[in-house]
Amino acid sequence: MHDIDTDYRDIVSEWFTESMSITFSHGISIDEVATAFGDLDTGRYYTYPEAVEESYEAFEAAGIGCAAIVGELGEWVVTVEPDGYKGNLWHVLQRLSQFDRAISVLCGHGTYNLSYVVRSQMVADLRLWDYSRRSAIESSELDPYVDGLEFTENDLLVKASVLAVCARMTGERLDSDWLNRRHRWLLWEDPD
Repeated sequence: MHDIDTDYRDIVSEWFTESMSITFSHGISIDEVATAFGDLDTGRYYTYPEAVEESYEAFEAAGIGCAAIVGELGEWVVTVEPDGYKGNLWHVLQRLSQFDRAISVLCGHGTYNLSYVVRSQMVADLRLWDYSRRSAIESSELDPYVDGLEFTENDLLVKASVLAVCARMTGERLDSDWLNRRHRWLLWEDPD
């Protein structure tokens, strides 16, 4: 069986019905994460639902996903991008992980991917749709974290599995309480 408990499924069905881009950074401050994303320092703080609303307006103005919320979760800094993908860009991941490590997941925009970077070096880059279809020869350092989880063509299960992998890797659980708290709102002009 797998540990995609009801909470993970509930979080996905409540919060991440569309695309989902979440980046966990360790060994770096919120200000350093904001700099890596190219934040314009709006001075605003939003809950995730408020950030989604503001992100739509930013998207309309820029034509790209260009906003996120960022806050602490235990010893990690978490960045959640409504309809964005900047945390999955290689140059951003290199900066986020330069002193320690970063985990970035993207589910949407035609991609289901999980990247794990340590000190600016890619350790694992998993295409999640392909993960369950890979051969026995292929392996990854993330295998122990992904063991027993579902990466099928069911969007809800894949996203719930991704949250379970992140919790296993970080020892922290992204939950509704975190998403309902106000966090720093990042806004940038340019996705690159």
